[in-house]
Order: sequence, then structure tokens, then C-alpha cells
Amino acid sequence: MKPLRLFREMSLLILLLTQAHGILAQQKNDSLALGPNNSVERLIFLDSVIESKIFLAPKEAVRYAYEASTLVQSLPETELVAKTYRLIGDNYKILGIYDRALTLYSEGLKLALKNDFNSITAEIHLSIGELYLEQNILPLSMENFNRARDYFRLDNSLDGESRALQGDLQL
Repeated sequence: MKPLRLFREMSLLILLLTQAHGILAQQKNDSLALGPNNSVERLIFLDSVIESKIFLAPKEAVRYAYEASTLVQSLPETELVAKTYRLIGDNYKILGIYDRALTLYSEGLKLALKNDFNSITAEIHLSIGELYLEQNILPLSMENFNRARDYFRLDNSLDGESRALQGDLQL
């Protein structure tokens, strides 16, 4: 009889914690609408919101990703814009919407290559490699991990190189 009572008490506690989390999340969402109005500051703000929600609440992050994707179209070609494309692509990859993720990665990659943003070029290739790995398309995954490693080398990023090699080792 005691295990059943303990189970009920634990269930009630979980229910209360879930409701409290929902209330806090709603209050937090209301405050997100009060973010900065300047386009660049707003994009930085949206990037940080997407990054914080990408794994915990990816469907909610889509709302911010959509706003960010419309905002980047009106901004000049900067590293921030390329990073945003990658971040939005990562969000879609987590949701399993691979074609949309690849489209966004491609946009960011074009911009990064055009402007010689080596570090973001490497990060995008790393993300594309992970996307293809998830889909079990190994040749394209390996190709992108190798490209990421090369761009990390150009940027003298040992940490980045090791991440690209780790991706390669997963094959």
C-alpha cells in the first residue's frame, strides 16, 4: 500500500511542478515580446532566444526562427546574418525538417563563402555534416566534416578541428 501512496504523491508533485513551469514559461514568453526594436539588436536577441530554446522547446523556437529569417533578409551581409541562417537551420534539423534545414544552411554558406567568414563557413559545414549523418548519407556527411576541418584550420581553431574530426569518426 505504501508504494501506491508514494506513487500518488510523486505524481501530484510532478503535476504541480509542470504547472509552475508552464506559468513561468508564459511569463517569460510575455517578456520576450519586449525585446529590442533595432534590427541588428533584435537579431542578436532572437539568436540568443533560439539558441536557448533549440533543444528544450524546438517548436517554440520556430516562432523566433521565422521572425529572424524575415529580419535577415533586410540586413546587410554580415557574419551575424550567416550565423543566424545556421542557427535556424539547426532548429529545423532538430525537428527533423531536413530539407528546410539544408535550404537555410545553403543560404548561410553562400553568404559566408562570398564574404570569407571562415569560422561560420566551418560551423555550417559541420552542421550539414551532422544533418547528412542523421540521414545516414555518409559520403556527403564525410565531405562536409572534411570541409569543416579545412576551414577550421584556416581559422586556426583547434577546438573546431577536433569537433570536425569527431564527426568524421562517427562514420
